[in-house]
Amino acid sequence: MDKETTIQEAIAQAMERHVLLEIRYIDKHGKESVRLVRPDSVKGSVLFAYCMLRQGERAFVLSRIQEAGVTNQPAPAPEETEPESENDVLDLDALIEDMPSPRKNVDEADVEDFVRTVKWLTLGGGF
Repeated sequence: MDKETTIQEAIAQAMERHVLLEIRYIDKHGKESVRLVRPDSVKGSVLFAYCMLRQGERAFVLSRIQEAGVTNQPAPAPEETEPESENDVLDLDALIEDMPSPRKNVDEADVEDFVRTVKWLTLGGGF
């Protein structure tokens, strides 16, 4: 089984079991980090997830996830991670910190889908 399939299966399993997913991720600057996330959805080549480290919604480019493992830790429900006040609303800059670039093995349609999703979230949508 290849790495991409293994990662996608781990994401699906974590979503199905409502548990946290541990990922080893390399950001667009080449910095590696280990994150515990609640995977919410996959759109094109982007995983949208609530990051326990950053305490907010984040977008992770699938090709930058080096490893993914399902944990036994229950994932917080989406309503538990909603902003408590208007001051805590979605931070777009943080959400798109890892926005894929079309020139880095990401299809332009994936970027357009990502941007549409971000706009939808800011207009009151949700996952």
